[in-house]
Amino acid sequence: MAATTEWVAVAALDTDQRPAEGEDKTTDVKVRTVDGGEEKVRLHSSFWPGIEWAFAHNATVWLAMADPELWIPNTVDYVMIVTEARQVFFPGDCLDEVLRVPLREALGTEANAVLAGLPEVAPGEARAYLGIEKPAEPEPDPDRTILNPDDVDASVLDPLTPIGVNITTAGAIGDGITFTICTRIPAGWNDCIMADERATEGWNISAYVDDTGELEFWLLDADANVSKPIGKLGQVSTGGKGIKVLVDTSGVTADGTIRSQDLVQLVE
Repeated sequence: MAATTEWVAVAALDTDQRPAEGEDKTTDVKVRTVDGGEEKVRLHSSFWPGIEWAFAHNATVWLAMADPELWIPNTVDYVMIVTEARQVFFPGDCLDEVLRVPLREALGTEANAVLAGLPEVAPGEARAYLGIEKPAEPEPDPDRTILNPDDVDASVLDPLTPIGVNITTAGAIGDGITFTICTRIPAGWNDCIMADERATEGWNISAYVDDTGELEFWLLDADANVSKPIGKLGQVSTGGKGIKVLVDTSGVTADGTIRSQDLVQLVE
């Protein structure tokens, strides 16, 4: 709720666009706002009964719009109903239990008044208004960190040295589209190549190494899922400079079983 930056107060929905009873889906719906305007929003079918109850009982209906960078634009994230008695509830599948119950426990007897005033709070100030601390940033997990300058803090990359790596394999592993070969260091993962026939002619990738110069080579699945590496193929010392290596893929079976962890050799 603290991340909601746009609220739309509505006075009516286009009932011709109401999903059939029992349908579980999100559809486009025209809404009339309390200021007399019209908008088109994407509304889940589970919100309709609560909204219709609100209109029948002179309650205020607030649509909390989802972040367009995270969801399809104009999608309603959740709905907040404020009754004439200033009681607050959230219609939809389990949302009242997920949102209202823990907030009542956190805010106590003032929960209804605080929640009813939330749509009037300026964007960016909702956390302070609700008394919610911003969650701490998780510590980087090297086992899942990909050393991409666009995603990783500069403090992680600054001590590292970028080098070029030419990887040639002895042959495709499996059907050629089943596995990837990736390099890594203790700080995280570098680029990957497909373990297919093209790799027998050589691939050029970039990699980061730390002051030890050591570079590991790992077998991963076709999606290069770094959270579930299949196994280590070998390790070489780069000396902090570009290298060429040969990966003896004959030591890996078609199902990805690795017979040795000494399958990577430097090529002069």
